[in-house]
Amino acid sequence: MATRNRTIIRQEQAFAAGDAAITDNLPVNPVSFVDVTIRGATAAALTLPTFGNMLGVLSRIEVLFKGSSIISLTPADLFFLQAAMGWLRGVAQPHADTGADRWAVTLRVSLSRRPYWMNEGFPASRPGELQIRYTPAAAFVAVQTPSLNVECEEILDGTFQKYLKYTTLSRTPAAVGESDVDLPIGNDIAAILLFATTVPTGVAVTSSMREVRLLIDNQEALVPRTRWDTLHAQAQEMAGAQSWMLEHVHRLAAGAPAGDALVEAAQWTGVHISANYGWLEFDPLRDDAYLFKTNGRSQVKLRINADVADAQRIVPVELVALGGAAA
Repeated sequence: MATRNRTIIRQEQAFAAGDAAITDNLPVNPVSFVDVTIRGATAAALTLPTFGNMLGVLSRIEVLFKGSSIISLTPADLFFLQAAMGWLRGVAQPHADTGADRWAVTLRVSLSRRPYWMNEGFPASRPGELQIRYTPAAAFVAVQTPSLNVECEEILDGTFQKYLKYTTLSRTPAAVGESDVDLPIGNDIAAILLFATTVPTGVAVTSSMREVRLLIDNQEALVPRTRWDTLHAQAQEMAGAQSWMLEHVHRLAAGAPAGDALVEAAQWTGVHISANYGWLEFDPLRDDAYLFKTNGRSQVKLRINADVADAQRIVPVELVALGGAAA
């Protein structure tokens, strides 16, 4: 029978913009996931912070083993990734704008495709080898007084076979058109999260990732060609329709009567946290049947056709095989 243990790592740790990174040692027992809850308050009345504002109090979250990153990404990327992978579909609790209202958002840093799973997670390690690091942002927008609550879920008798690794490949192509980004080789890849700075909006249909192709040893394979609209639709399918409801608002119609005021249909705040993500899925059933196996390949890359040469982020979700129960 599996035995779980939840440990508080850090409680109500306040931090300010521009502070040095905060680092915690994780338990030596096998780890399934770490829940990082960011708490704070709205900065002013009638200024509703977006999820991007709330998550933006940290610039990066990392898990390190013996000083090397096995997980490294922005909180916003993690927020979408955890929804798409089915780890946690979080909302801010509460989320109001009457002035200095408290809010909290939980991020799940999972080392397994399925939380609590006996087959996957990070195995037992020595004290100080496995760490988590949170880097405060240089400035905050529409929020104030952030703090951290961190808890770790251990599976005490876990005999893991694999753990997840996901680190960010950040790039800005030198020009519009096609350019390549090399993907890591050696581990199976379950999915790839894509972030495009420019996406279709309003009357514009341009995108930082208009078209994406997967090349294995310089041959198109698995995903010979796909477009941003499809990548984004797949991201929304994996994250669930509720991800689009996180920041919807209603607005009083102009000239509404004082009594039963007319309310317009649901709209979204200026920058929606889900709008800029695409998704390449290689493990739709979470049973290894479609895993993208890169071991033995000499080169694996994405060929990205950009309408706009601006920032892109690529986050491959890798499965690292373990030789026994030791890291």
